[in-house]
Amino acid sequence: MIRLLAAALVALPLAAQAQAPAAGPAPAGVPDALRGAWFAGDCADPQAMLVLTSRAAARVDAEEPGRLYRFSALREAAGYTLGTAVGA
Repeated sequence: MIRLLAAALVALPLAAQAQAPAAGPAPAGVPDALRGAWFAGDCADPQAMLVLTSRAAARVDAEEPGRLYRFSALREAAGYTLGTAVGA
């Protein structure tokens, strides 16, 4: 019985991988719900700001120079949107 259970536990992930649906189309951009300005720190004294648009992210820190990242690729993975960016 233990061998049968062990074999089932090994075969279950393999079967799930074989039946996994193919990846859908790449997202058109950053989802609308995530776009806008996001802040770290207190409202009266923010330490950093991240601004997300459809195709780019800008990060502005209180102590460091700001950076702009343009997304060169976007894809979905396990319910998350992953972006690969290029920038100075």
